[in-house]
Amino acid sequence: MRSILSFCSVGVVLMGCSTAPPRPAPAYDPPAAWPHRLASAGLPDGRFLSGFGSAELVSLIAEAMKYSPDVEGAEARIRAADARVRAAGGALLPSLAAAAGITRIRGSAAGVSATEVDRGISLSASYEPDFWGAAASARRAARAELRATRADAALLRLTLQASVAETYIDLLGVRAQRATVRRRIELLTDATALLEVRQAAGLISGTELTPYRSALAAARATLAPLDAREAELATGLALLVGRDSPIDLPPGSHLHSLEVPGGVGAEPAELLARRPDVIAAESALAAADANLTAARAAFFPRLTLDVVAARQNPGFQAALTTLGGTGQSLSLGAALTQSLFDGGRRRALRAEAQARQEELLAAYRHAILAALLDAQRAFALQQAAVAQRTDAGAVVEHAVAQQQALLARGRAGVGDRLVILDAEQTRLQAEEAFDTALVQELKAAIGLFKALGGGWQGEASG
Repeated sequence: MRSILSFCSVGVVLMGCSTAPPRPAPAYDPPAAWPHRLASAGLPDGRFLSGFGSAELVSLIAEAMKYSPDVEGAEARIRAADARVRAAGGALLPSLAAAAGITRIRGSAAGVSATEVDRGISLSASYEPDFWGAAASARRAARAELRATRADAALLRLTLQASVAETYIDLLGVRAQRATVRRRIELLTDATALLEVRQAAGLISGTELTPYRSALAAARATLAPLDAREAELATGLALLVGRDSPIDLPPGSHLHSLEVPGGVGAEPAELLARRPDVIAAESALAAADANLTAARAAFFPRLTLDVVAARQNPGFQAALTTLGGTGQSLSLGAALTQSLFDGGRRRALRAEAQARQEELLAAYRHAILAALLDAQRAFALQQAAVAQRTDAGAVVEHAVAQQQALLARGRAGVGDRLVILDAEQTRLQAEEAFDTALVQELKAAIGLFKALGGGWQGEASG
């Protein structure tokens, strides 16, 4: 019985010193009420943003991908991470070094002086077998960090694409709103002039004229903020694409020329495999696992093998004792090192690595929850935006029908010019609300595209 207990104790110790601990898998339950329409729609791809029907938008996005300083910085970080992978892999191979030297020694004793010149070249090799997997774990951590860096770069590009598209749509929306305000100013100017004529003729009082004058002043007051907003958006778009001057869109660019891309969606499992932020969190956790393995391997002995081959003159180097001729030498060495006391440094590093692993495990689980909730929120906003734009379109149809009826009565000679102007004002208000709803729907489509991972097709696993 005692031997069995001793065997079990040894097994527990060996399990505690294992260099390849199993990584704790983040447990999560798929959402119980995942929207059916979100699951049944097709996955987005890299052609989604061209679905807006704007060659200018596609060109601006391509320009941003090529010239944005943020993209350049992300690519540099990928190259640095790739170099760290190669550097970590070098620890698994032997190191080779060559040396050459000349030493001149002069000394004297008992009135006798002597001089010796030693010359030699040597080639040495050193190798440390990776018995406990420390070097392999370091390389595995570097590879995981490279994958996380690539995922971060993919997320940056996805965010940049979405920002360019949203800013472009906002810019077109401000342009459309400014055109509507200018037309409203024209209508209010005509209505005010008509009422002033009627007031001069004594047909109306000043009370009926005051609301139109106030509305005209308010409409004129909105032009300056719209101009400032347009300049702000043009400057922001230039910064996104990497230009040094504000973007000046051609006159033909119009909000109504844009199309709403088709619906996209994903299953929960597909979503988690597509989101760059989830891939980055998973890769960071894998790197932490590897670093913890390396920290545990530091408790085991290290074996170093050395080989030195040399050719020297004199054949045996000794201060002022010359042995003629040139000789060769070969030395072999092996060292087994085990740290006995380091003030608790290795234990502290292992505790730090374990705490870091637990932190990144929590971050990974948070990334999963955030991805699932973000996709559902973006889908709900997109559906609400579609409904809002549909309702706004119906209001526009009614306003246009009313205006057409009043114009027909005016052509028949039974209409009132002021009533027709008011009807056109109502139509403009309805069109402005429709434009606002259209902007929200277009941006909601971009938000859903981004929440589903965009057109990223697993670049981080390359």
